[in-house]
Amino acid sequence: MLIHQGQLGFCQWEQAGRRVKKGEKAFRILSPVTRKKLDDKTGVEKTVFVGFKGTAVFGLEQTEGEPLPDCDPAVEEWIASLPLIQVAESWGLKVESFNGSRNGSLGQYKWNTGIALGVKNLSTWTHELVHAADQRNGNLKELVQHWRSETVAELGGAVLLRILGNEHDADLGGCWDYIQWYAKKEDLDVVNACGKMLERTCDAVALILGTAEELFAAKTTS
Repeated sequence: MLIHQGQLGFCQWEQAGRRVKKGEKAFRILSPVTRKKLDDKTGVEKTVFVGFKGTAVFGLEQTEGEPLPDCDPAVEEWIASLPLIQVAESWGLKVESFNGSRNGSLGQYKWNTGIALGVKNLSTWTHELVHAADQRNGNLKELVQHWRSETVAELGGAVLLRILGNEHDADLGGCWDYIQWYAKKEDLDVVNACGKMLERTCDAVALILGTAEELFAAKTTS
């Protein structure tokens, strides 16, 4: 998901002890709709993507009230353990968490400033990291959710996890469903959509892996 600043709905800000300032206007985003489903092969319950809904949100600067609470130490530890997090940090991006059950979105790429995760899910993390790489490459021109940018992020995230050996977390079935939802709106099939965005996706993945190699080399020679 692409956003320009950290955003929550009216009621979610109230639950956090803050209130929307008088006269502020909401910004509408697309929030994913998910449901629980048992995997036919493993019998394990998993979260699957089924579509999107419109959600009205407000940025932090549009609110006033209590300061936001500190992050849960367990969540902070999980964030610190994320694969390739050093890449995001080297780009000056702050990686943080939010309550995804309240906001409706699973992850957010905050334009030029950071990545926020609303769920402990590696495919969500790599999706947002690819958004960041796509922008650094100068290819991310879409300011809202669009089939091109979302295909790059979802496909690129799955590719990264496969390269890292996290085949289960790559969730190729979920990747297919996600891209298909956007592709159908443009009368495209999944393969065609991925093909059109393949070069852009490879460039984003290459930038992430290249940056990781540079950081590793600098660390080992220091």
